[in-house]
This record gives sequence, structure tokens and C-alpha cells, in this order.
Amino acid sequence: MNKRKYVFYMLAFNLIFSQDKGQKLYDSKKYDEARKYYQSIVDQRENDKNAYFGIGASAYQENDLNLAETSFMQSIEEDNDNLSSKSYFNLGRIYQDKGALDSSLAFYKKSIELNPNDIDAKINYELLKNTISEQQKQESDSKSDDSSSKNKDQDNQRNNEHNKNDQSSKNQSNKNNENSENDKNNDLANNDKEEEGENDHAE
Repeated sequence: MNKRKYVFYMLAFNLIFSQDKGQKLYDSKKYDEARKYYQSIVDQRENDKNAYFGIGASAYQENDLNLAETSFMQSIEEDNDNLSSKSYFNLGRIYQDKGALDSSLAFYKKSIELNPNDIDAKINYELLKNTISEQQKQESDSKSDDSSSKNKDQDNQRNNEHNKNDQSSKNQSNKNNENSENDKNNDLANNDKEEEGENDHAE
């Protein structure tokens, strides 16, 4: 799935001065350096939620979805709805990339619950919900087509069996008629012989 504008968040708030370097590296698309920088922050302060978010965002841009998912999970903070909302949003994006649409939809919903004013989350949620609805409709239509095709094949099979039985009955009837005709001819031949025999005696 193509990424569109605003579909993925990079942390741009609540950054203490020592972390500005990571933001600049990320903005310069030096994602590997940015990830390593945020990892160095975590090594010093293992509960730094902002740094985990930075690792997740950098890993995502490097297509390391597993690391990105783990890092965003670790960046969720009960006392920081704004940060957690964006973490859930990005988790929704990751699961959307993985094709797990139902899970993705649940993460977008969670993001909206924490930040009802997030327009991007609402847009992604509605777009994804429509996509899921369309897929379900297509699957339903496909099953209906398969069922219709199966019923048609069964009807054809029954018709073939019926035609085969009709042909067999017709052949049997023809055979019986033929036997009856042969019996009649035999009877006529026997009668002719009897008449000839009677004529011979009469002479």
C-alpha cells in the first residue's frame, strides 16, 4: 500500500534538547543514523518513551516492521494520550502494511479515542473501514458466483443423466419392437409352412 501524506507520524513534540539531533537525522532521511541515535538514548534511559517512538519511526522508514511495531508498543504511555495516540496510529499503519486490516482498524480506533481531534486518524479509519467492507462484499459475491456455478454444473449433470436414461429407454423400446417384429415374422413363416404341409397332404 502506498503511503500518503500524513499517513505516518514522526515525533515532533516533547523532545528534550539532547534529542534534537535524532529529529534532524530523521528529517534528513538518515534513518539508520536516527535509529541508532534514539537507541543510544534508550540505552541511557530505558523508559524514555519518546526515544522508543523515534526508533519505531526510523525502523519503519527502513522497512523493519517488526522493530517498528515493538518500539511503538514500548512508546505507549498511559499518562501521555498525545504520544500514545500517535503510537497507535502508526501501529495501525504497520498492520495495514502487513495486510492485517481488522487489527489495523482497531489501532486507528484506539488512536481516535485518545485524540478525537485527529483528522488523519479519522480519515484513515473511514478509508480502511470502506476497504474492508468492499473486500467482504467481493468475497460474498465470489461465493455466490461459485454457488451458482456449482448448481449449474449439478443441473447439467442431472440433465445429462436424464438424457442418458431417455436414450437407454428408447434403445430398449426399439429393441423390444424389433424382437416383436421378428416374432411376428417367425409366426408368419410358421403359418406358411403349415399351409404348405396341409396342401401336400391334400394332394
